[in-house]
Amino acid sequence: MYGLMPLKFNSGYLVADILFFAPAAFYNLREVYPFYEFDVAQGVVRYKKKESDQWTSYKPTAAEVERAQAYFAE
Repeated sequence: MYGLMPLKFNSGYLVADILFFAPAAFYNLREVYPFYEFDVAQGVVRYKKKESDQWTSYKPTAAEVERAQAYFAE
């Protein structure tokens, strides 16, 4: 399976970075979700923020798959 992994945006960190240390805004705005499920047969990634949440499905586009394959082929 190739493609991009969905990441969570931290809006609270953005506000804190702007108020206290603006250069840090480029480093901590995105992080992984706590729960992922990979369906390799269908090429789908499911993710959620809390264990009680519903799964959100994500399927990489053909362009993302080609770019990832080219990157890992090097």
